[in-house]
Amino acid sequence: MSMNILVTGASGGMGFSTCQQLVASGYTVYGLDRQEPDGSYPFRFLRADTTDSALLAVVFKRISHTTQSSADRTTECIQQSIATSPCWPT
Repeated sequence: MSMNILVTGASGGMGFSTCQQLVASGYTVYGLDRQEPDGSYPFRFLRADTTDSALLAVVFKRISHTTQSSADRTTECIQQSIATSPCWPT
């Protein structure tokens, strides 16, 4: 089973490159950004703004098929930019 990975800023240089490298490594990649990348891209693009918590909850639920409470906790963590916090859903 392939691991799902979400990359924010997928339309920008670093985010786009990261998405390409992860896809090439065999991961299922979801690229999240406010605007769609130019040209073709090998990942699944999702249009969203990371400041819109309601939309992020929908995106996380779609990607991971988690419970709503897990999606809510993930949304809160990203909004607070606490990558090292133990609040990520299990």
